Amino acid sequence: MFGRHQNEVRYIERRTDFTGLSALIVDDNDAARLVLMNYLKTMGLEVEAAASGQAALDMAGSLIKQKKHLDLVAVDWAMPDLGGPQIAARIWETASSVPGATAFMARANSGDEIAARAAAEPGHKAVLPKPLSPSSLYNVLGSLLKGRG
Repeated sequence: MFGRHQNEVRYIERRTDFTGLSALIVDDNDAARLVLMNYLKTMGLEVEAAASGQAALDMAGSLIKQKKHLDLVAVDWAMPDLGGPQIAARIWETASSVPGATAFMARANSGDEIAARAAAEPGHKAVLPKPLSPSSLYNVLGSLLKGRG
């Protein structure tokens, strides 16, 4: 029926339990940052958040020095002090030397040409569109974080 074999099994390998994984959210918009924090915490992640690029760099550096692993960094692409690409690149320089290097996820408005460029940046594995929905976040995390923890 419809060109598929009746007994064909199709699945996407993804992680479904995020308990114990850690995330750093970088977003200058208080409401967007809070929403993403709450979604991630509900899914079991330990979450840190920064409202500016410099705060994110300081926080990431401190966590890495303490040997605390960052599984995920979610960076808003349009930040006022340092742009999302600069923030991500500077965190990536430090985090990429850690085994199981951090997965980066850019956050950009749907349809932005920025979103297409974001995925090509070093370390970036996904683009999470705004506005955010729990199901889109869950799907992206499941693919990004499989095999971690």
